[in-house]
Amino acid sequence: MNVYIHNNHYFMASRKYITITLIAVTILNCVTVWFLWRMPWLVFALTFTGGAILLRLFHDFRIIAVYLLTAVAMTATEILAVTIGIWTYTMPTFYGVPVFLLSVWGNIGIIATSMYKLARNITHEKMPRARTHNELYAQVTWLLIFGGISLSVLVFAWHDIALATILLIGIKIAQIVKMHHMEHKAATILFLSTILGGAIVGEITSVALGVWHYNTDTIFGLPLFIYFSWGSTGLIIAETYTILSSPLVMRWWQRSAKHSLIQH
Repeated sequence: MNVYIHNNHYFMASRKYITITLIAVTILNCVTVWFLWRMPWLVFALTFTGGAILLRLFHDFRIIAVYLLTAVAMTATEILAVTIGIWTYTMPTFYGVPVFLLSVWGNIGIIATSMYKLARNITHEKMPRARTHNELYAQVTWLLIFGGISLSVLVFAWHDIALATILLIGIKIAQIVKMHHMEHKAATILFLSTILGGAIVGEITSVALGVWHYNTDTIFGLPLFIYFSWGSTGLIIAETYTILSSPLVMRWWQRSAKHSLIQH
């Protein structure tokens, strides 16, 4: 009984520290980009440190994987977007983008995943975990299809803001229905939350402060389709975490970790 009470107190304390750190890192991401963007390596150092602390607190291979995948995939997407001229950074570090994108996007991956978990707690919806190989292959395939189509809209339709916006909205509705089945409330909450936090709070302020600017018509500094691109990013991050949460993936990771320990 005493052991159970001790473990429960430890679990509650851990959740408290994680929540406080999540809020701190979210604020850190915004404030450093807004006010220290002329020193990109300093922003990188600060945001990377915040992310490392979060990863240490979570101690979960799924969160680490989401962090790395989001950092690499979204930085690569930004490099592509800058190359074709959708937006331009005022003080780039490499390939037209600042170095801090890696750490900032990695942190956004953790934050979006946590928002999705919170949304599921609010709606009491179960995570659609793949329990068979066919289900897992289907989830991965649909994620790649929706992610690829969303990127294609950004790349090929950005000159036509109305078309890009309509296509993105339609794709995201289909994505929520297809990948979240009948339990789509949490996904919808995440979609809207990332629009609010990423676009309305984060991007509008960043553009106003001169961190980057868009090379097309904008509303409050952003093309209309960018607002929905943020919602799209939130969904893709949540679905990546869902795939990694499959019992099949979890067992594979446990076997790999155990094998690695035996070898060492």
